[in-house]
Amino acid sequence: MSKPNASYSFIMRLDYPNEIGMFSRIAATISEAKGDVGAIDIVQVTGEKMERDVTVNASDEHHAAEILEHVSKIPGVSVVNWSDRTFLLHLGGKIEVRGKVPIKTRDDLTMASRGFRWRSTTIRRKRST
Repeated sequence: MSKPNASYSFIMRLDYPNEIGMFSRIAATISEAKGDVGAIDIVQVTGEKMERDVTVNASDEHHAAEILEHVSKIPGVSVVNWSDRTFLLHLGGKIEVRGKVPIKTRDDLTMASRGFRWRSTTIRRKRST
């Protein structure tokens, strides 16, 4: 098994009794399953319940599923939901193209696109010689 890494990280929202030692059991279970605990965020606390988002690095998708399964078997712990962090990164795309020069008018656009065509034609001519 390869080393857990951020490429296969996921966030799980956990709901469990607000009792001393409960998170220690969760962290130990993740560790025993060879997962690597990352960020731990408290979402909501009441006198009786604790809700946290826990980020975990896994070594692959199968390993992430194993960790989730182990955590869900801890008495009193409920996995409310989970999300693959790499998948979340790609929602809506991850690459954006921005111009170096602001285009405010049609003339700006014409000059910018003409310049692009001019450079492309020049490069094509150089390659053919």
